[in-house]
Amino acid sequence: MERVQARESTSPSRRLFLPHRLGLLALIVSCVPLAVGCDGDEQRANEAALSSTVLVPGTTTGQLEVTPAGSVSYAMPVTLAPGISGQVPSLSIQYSSHGANGILGQGFSLSGLSVIAPCPRTVAEDGVGADVTFTSSDRLCLDGQRLVGVNGRYNVDGAEYRTARESFSRIRQVGESFIVETMSGQKLEYGTTSDARIAVVGVAGPLKMRGWALSRSSDRFGNAIKYSYAQDLANGDYWPTTIEYTENLAAGIAPTSKVEFRYRPREDATAAYVAGATVTTTQLLQSIASFEGGTEFHSVNFEYGATGQRGRARLVSAQECAAERSGPNAGQTTCLPPTRFEWTEQHSLWAMPLETAPNATGLLSTAISGDFNGDGLSDLAQLQGGHGLGQPWCG
Repeated sequence: MERVQARESTSPSRRLFLPHRLGLLALIVSCVPLAVGCDGDEQRANEAALSSTVLVPGTTTGQLEVTPAGSVSYAMPVTLAPGISGQVPSLSIQYSSHGANGILGQGFSLSGLSVIAPCPRTVAEDGVGADVTFTSSDRLCLDGQRLVGVNGRYNVDGAEYRTARESFSRIRQVGESFIVETMSGQKLEYGTTSDARIAVVGVAGPLKMRGWALSRSSDRFGNAIKYSYAQDLANGDYWPTTIEYTENLAAGIAPTSKVEFRYRPREDATAAYVAGATVTTTQLLQSIASFEGGTEFHSVNFEYGATGQRGRARLVSAQECAAERSGPNAGQTTCLPPTRFEWTEQHSLWAMPLETAPNATGLLSTAISGDFNGDGLSDLAQLQGGHGLGQPWCG
């Protein structure tokens, strides 16, 4: 298992990271090195970059802990421009030592984007166990929380659900989408736009869905947040592109604040499998930028280092920046020192052959372990006739 350690600045204090709070003692740094022998235009551009970026003392807020399951987790909240009546997206960068390889590289993920997805049937809850088939026989989960049918036919238009752990939310299936009404008066819409309906690839038959992402959330006064996504139908992947808020549906007010997610192609595009469907992640998240009234308010920039022995991209630093609007640094970009992540290597992907006792049937005598589906967990596979691997048991 690859391990990651967060290392932050040792500066004495952590201040609220908002643009008007960053105009204190600062050191000039350059994000663009000066080139030797460059012409006048290049040198002036470098000097402009040098003078417009300011490093301020402080640290990025983050929390490191060990979960009850024994995994290591790290959480870093993302600062966003203010909204109306508390209607602001809640985003954070999460690390888990059991995490998969996603848009933030191995182990890291973006939290705060809700989704409804098919989940397996179980003997305890359904009387029979069965994997996901992307049909109406599947069960449904909201952010991993299983949905229990209370009215109508399960996983069919018109059905009504509650969460297995009571949240007092009413969930309705409406055509190709879902509507969630919470106890606090929030209305959450899943899959109400085409970009939020996540299609399955690599599975025969008619078009099927492997997820319904959050399209819009609104409160009882009409203050709304809109979520947009891009889909790669060839590879079965999707990713968030923008979040727009400060919109009011009742008054017809257009949103003035938004979040932009910026990506770059990744060199380690790796296929994983979801119930037989292929999902290949081809993008790495390069930055998250928050805007208020068309002006950049805050950003988090990510850097990735050399891949480890598994050939996977790994996040090595995250740095918060903001544009100063007033004070001595007006017009400049102020940044906190980056939080750096140091990685250690796993000794070997493969383990020794396993054998159980008494193992009368010899079932596991030729089994080997490894991460066969790219989810970061150990799996088991058995040699078939000494020539190849059979269907793995996935962790």
